[in-house]
Amino acid sequence: MQILRPESDSLESYGKISYQESVRAWNTIRIPKVILEKFPQLKRKSSIVLFKLEFCDNYDNTIRRIVELKENKKGVPLLLYLFEE
Repeated sequence: MQILRPESDSLESYGKISYQESVRAWNTIRIPKVILEKFPQLKRKSSIVLFKLEFCDNYDNTIRRIVELKENKKGVPLLLYLFEE
């Protein structure tokens, strides 16, 4: 499994998580165009793209995990903030 990496600089973008009645779940995160442009692999409809989600319960554990990723060159984390409108 190869970790996808963005093709250029950092960015910030906003989006929404959608609730789908048919499956009764919050299961759709719409990826904004600016992110799709950074990851051309996401544009190929034939690609199967998996994700791994890690949640750290506090800042210290988050920083510790980021340091581990940096030391092992395991990819750059994607920060996702959840907030209500």
